[in-house]
This record gives sequence, structure tokens and C-alpha cells, in this order.
Amino acid sequence: MEALEGDKESVAIATDEGALLFRSSLMSSLGLLNCLWDTPDTLQMDRAGDEHITATNPCGSIFILTQDGPFKDYNKARGSMAKSSGHWARYLFATSVSTTGFRTVQPTEKKWIYLPRFHDRMRELLDKYKTMIESGNVITEIIEFSDDAKDRWFACAENIELLQRPGQYLSDIVDFASKVMEIIARLAAVIHYFIGETGKITLDTLERSHRLVW
Repeated sequence: MEALEGDKESVAIATDEGALLFRSSLMSSLGLLNCLWDTPDTLQMDRAGDEHITATNPCGSIFILTQDGPFKDYNKARGSMAKSSGHWARYLFATSVSTTGFRTVQPTEKKWIYLPRFHDRMRELLDKYKTMIESGNVITEIIEFSDDAKDRWFACAENIELLQRPGQYLSDIVDFASKVMEIIARLAAVIHYFIGETGKITLDTLERSHRLVW
């Protein structure tokens, strides 16, 4: 909250040791994290000694890498709250199938063909944001959907609603279902912006986002 105090400040929480984050006080503040994810106009927190922190137009991102054990331990202790509050519904989860027993050792070093391009684009965006901060004029760009992408989004949203009916595909994970279309829209905007597309978000970009999430 101290980092977010002010206007249009942002914070990123990233760790490759999820066990440390799960034991921290941050993961005891799910309501605050939920509000941050919702991108509110104003985010407030009262501290001891009548101290009051206000953040306007804050932005936050969380990225957690963890082993199964720490994640299961956290869910055993606090999982019911994380689920019932809709906190886990705000994340995209991914896991990989173990390759133990199928790994091969190669004498040559693996070549990362696309990773340097990813790093270059990240540096470009970070430098652009740094320049805006230093100028004191952080601009929030508005990205819209094209008409056909908008029609597709509403059609998907209607289908998601139908799948939440008793006995249907999403009936036992309605917390995820309630957020999935917003996640798809956000991811489409990220893809659009990151790859440097201009104009409105295309139907193709929305479909790519839909496949990644769904």
C-alpha cells in the first residue's frame, strides 16, 4: 500500500518460491488483493496510529511459481477463504506434466530463439513507463475491441452463463466462471499491447486469449 500511495502507481509481486509468499502477511490480506485486482478508482487502508493510506487508479500484478506441497499446505490452512472470497478465481493456473524418466542430455547448449525478443520488448515497455514516471505524466491508454471481437466476447459470456446451470460443465466452479470472461478480455488486451498491434483488439487476438484461458 505504501508503494501504491498516490495516483497511478503500480506494484508487481513475483516469486519463484511460493512457500515464502504463502507464509507472508500479504496472503492474509486477500480482500486488499482482490480489490487491487478489480482496478478500483480508489484503494484505501487504515493503519495503527490513525495513519491513512490512499491509492488512486492503482495497478497490480502477481506471479507465483510454487511446488505442489506448499500450495496444498496453504490451501489446507486457508484455502476455503481464498476460494470463497473469489481470490483464486482471479488467477490463471498452469502446471506441467512431469518429464522425469524422459529427459535427454544433449552435448550442445539449447538455443533460446524467442526469449531474447521477449526480453527486448519487456525492456522497451519498461523504459517507456519509466520515461512517463520521470515526466510526471503517466498516461493510461484505453484499448477497445473491434466490433466482431465484441460480438464474440458477448456470445462467449452468454455461453459461460449457461454452463453454470446445475449439472453443467461449470456448475461446480462458478467462482472461476464469474471471472473468466474478464480474464479473457484482459489477456487479449495484454497480447494486443505487447506484440505492438495498433487500433482495436481484433477477433483473432481475442480467440488466442480464449484458447489460452479456456
